[in-house]
Amino acid sequence: MDNASRQKTGDALWEDYVKEIETFVDSLLYPGSDLDMPDEAARELKTAFSNAEGEMVLGISALLMYGDAQVKFVKYEDDCKSRGVAPRQDMPVYYSACRGMRITAARSFVSSLHIVREMIQRLISESPNGGHAKASLAAFDQKYPDIQKVRDSIQHTHERARGERRHKGKPKKIGVHLIQINNIVDHYYETMLSDGTQGRVPIGPEVLNDLLGVFQCTIDAFPWTGAGRLWPEDRRRL
Repeated sequence: MDNASRQKTGDALWEDYVKEIETFVDSLLYPGSDLDMPDEAARELKTAFSNAEGEMVLGISALLMYGDAQVKFVKYEDDCKSRGVAPRQDMPVYYSACRGMRITAARSFVSSLHIVREMIQRLISESPNGGHAKASLAAFDQKYPDIQKVRDSIQHTHERARGERRHKGKPKKIGVHLIQINNIVDHYYETMLSDGTQGRVPIGPEVLNDLLGVFQCTIDAFPWTGAGRLWPEDRRRL
C-alpha cells in the first residue's frame, strides 16, 4: 500500500488491498479435466496439482492476513498521531501485537511461496515437455533469489538469533555481527541468512502472481484430455 492509501482508513483501506490481490492473482486454466497418461501416474500427478493448489490458497490467505494486520497497524499509528501520542507509549502491547501479526503473516506467506515452488519443481521433473516451465521457474528464481534462503532462516530462527547456522547437522557460528531478524521494511520481509547477509522477500500480490505464472507453464507442460476448467472457479470462495 502506497502513501496515498494511508489517507484511507478502515474498510476502504482493506477493500483496496483485496482489490489489489484480485487484480494480480489471475485464474489458472487447466486445458482438460484429466491427464492423458497411464491411470496410476495420472492419479499421482493430479493429487500433486491439487496439493499445490491447496498451498496456493494458504499463500493467498497469509497475504490477506498481512493486509488486515497492515490496516490495523496504519490505523493505530494514524490515530496516535492525531492525538499527539507515541504508539509505543499509548498502548505498547497492542502496538507490538500489530507489528507481530504482520511478521507472522509474512513468514507464513514466504513459507507458502517456498512450498509451492518446490511442488512445481517436482511436477516439472515429471512432465514430458517441461522445457518452457523450467525456463519460467529459472526466471522466477532469478527475480526472487532469496525465497528458499529466507524460508530456511525462518525454520532456524532460534539459531539465527544466536548468530548460528547448521553445518553437517551441528550449529556453527556465522562469524559476523548480528543483524536484525523478523523485520518488515517497505513490505519486504527481512532476516539474516546463513551466511550472515540480509535476505529479503517481497510481501505482496506481484510475487504470488509471478509464481502462478510458473504454475500455469507447468500445467501446460502436461497432456490433458476432457473439458477444461478455471482455478479457482469462484475466487469469492477464498
